[in-house]
Amino acid sequence: MTFSSSARKFAILFLVALIATQAITFADARKVKVPAIAHKTFTTVKRTSAPSLVAGNTDPKAAASAFLTNELHFPASEFVVKDVVPVSNGFTAVYVRQVINGLEVVNGDINLNIKDGQVVTYGDRFYRGARPSRPNLGNQESAGPAGKSPADGFKSLADFVGVKPAKVEVKETTQEGGAKGPAYEIVSDVAADKVPVKYAYVQNGNNLKLVQSYQVKLADESAWYHGHVNAQTGEVEALNDWVADAKYSVLPVGTENPNKGPIAVVDSSTAVKTNASPQGWHSTGTTSYQDTRGNNIQAQPNTATASKNVRPSGGSTLDFSAIKPDFTKAATSYTPAATVQLFYMLNSAHDLSYQYGFDEVSGNFQVNNFGKGGKGNDAVIANAQDRSGTNNANFATPPDGQQPTTRQYIFTQTTPTRDGVYDLTIPFHEFMHGITNRLTGGPSNVDCLYDGESGGMGEGWGDVFGLVANVLTANSVRTGAFPMGAYVLGKAAGIRTYPYSSDTTVCPNLYSFLGKTGYDEVHRSGEIWATALLEVYFNLVEKLGYGDIFTPSTTKGNTLFLKLVFDGNKLQPCNPSFVEARDAIIQADINLTGGANKCAIWKGFAKRGLGTGAKSGVYTDSFTVPTGC
Repeated sequence: MTFSSSARKFAILFLVALIATQAITFADARKVKVPAIAHKTFTTVKRTSAPSLVAGNTDPKAAASAFLTNELHFPASEFVVKDVVPVSNGFTAVYVRQVINGLEVVNGDINLNIKDGQVVTYGDRFYRGARPSRPNLGNQESAGPAGKSPADGFKSLADFVGVKPAKVEVKETTQEGGAKGPAYEIVSDVAADKVPVKYAYVQNGNNLKLVQSYQVKLADESAWYHGHVNAQTGEVEALNDWVADAKYSVLPVGTENPNKGPIAVVDSSTAVKTNASPQGWHSTGTTSYQDTRGNNIQAQPNTATASKNVRPSGGSTLDFSAIKPDFTKAATSYTPAATVQLFYMLNSAHDLSYQYGFDEVSGNFQVNNFGKGGKGNDAVIANAQDRSGTNNANFATPPDGQQPTTRQYIFTQTTPTRDGVYDLTIPFHEFMHGITNRLTGGPSNVDCLYDGESGGMGEGWGDVFGLVANVLTANSVRTGAFPMGAYVLGKAAGIRTYPYSSDTTVCPNLYSFLGKTGYDEVHRSGEIWATALLEVYFNLVEKLGYGDIFTPSTTKGNTLFLKLVFDGNKLQPCNPSFVEARDAIIQADINLTGGANKCAIWKGFAKRGLGTGAKSGVYTDSFTVPTGC
């Protein structure tokens, strides 16, 4: 969330769900009171019985309604089902809004996760305090007993966000869906469109505040506010801005290094994936930042020069676009730009991995998990140009709820020196270490890719994640050469023994290589695993085609591949062998597609010696595939 014009300078951003419980002060903002929610829970329902099952009816909406009335004892008149959304593996999310006196409680929500008519988990934000008497709402001509007219409330909201309307025209309308209470539209010179207005409640602790709710898109479209103004006092009770438009001058995801494309201004309105980062990249939901911190990533320089170790700031508009690197100079000259690049890359990796199942309950890295499960307070500490080393990068992953740390280094192999964050496979490789360590064995156990084959696979998954996200495209030819780290070394071959390729004359890696001297080192063994995975990748892309990587689909080869890798990590045992990890990927395809891609997967592994006859710990190649393939 950002402030992108002077008209928004004094606006305070709050959660859509309005769940913050304390006042927040910005350097250039007013101090306000955030509505508190007295009852906030996330509950797992015991599955010994099915109290939400309605006479054998497994309809999720019916199950949710029955659970609310029978188990939580809310009458049907006090809630409305807003959305019913399929999730995966038979789960459905049902989103419910509280209704009191026929008016919605805008921060009174319950989300129920349902499978086979059974509520499995639910998050509860419903108001439990005393019910006020039904208000007399009046009309647009008269304030009436409610206190303030819709025009009064609009003027209060406009003043709060720093605009001065010369025209405010109010017209009564009919609410959609049979909702109770009068509704209005306002036409104003400060708004780009008609402003819909309706009455609602905002809960604040054990009190309900009657409000007029407005949706105001400013005339310059720099902000789109959802504001709630007290109908009796005119005070702005809560405000959210639906626009998220931070700007970064970065090498965009998919541009492998500066030799493959220019620095570009990336707008967060397209970069941020709201299902993964619902408050954007610079807010935890209770605290907002103007520098390279937020809910997922806390990036800062950590150089040997203390005066340089200051997070770059985008100001109140979160505009980092003026912070650019000059690659004709040494990396130490563009430390702030490298920090912005690292912040952008790791947030992108966070949002991308979320699409494939690295979410809150799976142990991802977030300060605020927004009631979705898992343990919070574990955003990634990301050090740019870390002083502790050169020519490398690393990622330390503790269990869920503890902050991981990644250190990105300057590479000294070229003149001028180069920063590893601009070789985009490197930060993605490191982030993948965090993913695989949290997914394999569960987020509470990060000792499941310890060494040997499993440690090697950790390196291999990192290489593949970096390549799939930033190098391989719809036009990539499998027999091409795909090196890792070629830019930072200034060498076409890159940092691995061979460039990755499906051409065995370019990349001869086989499973049997694990028996060779030197291949007990995790990076060397990781090259074998990555090579086999890339054979599977190309087989799936050739069979199913190529799709947008941020839009997961089992009908596109590249996105199915990533889903199989992430699901395979969840399915495989602690400290798996290559053979066990292979089998987990095959099982993931059975789970997702009924095994429709069995032969494509087997042929990929078998090409590199991991066919049906391969055995754990016995490094003899097998090129056989199952009967029928």
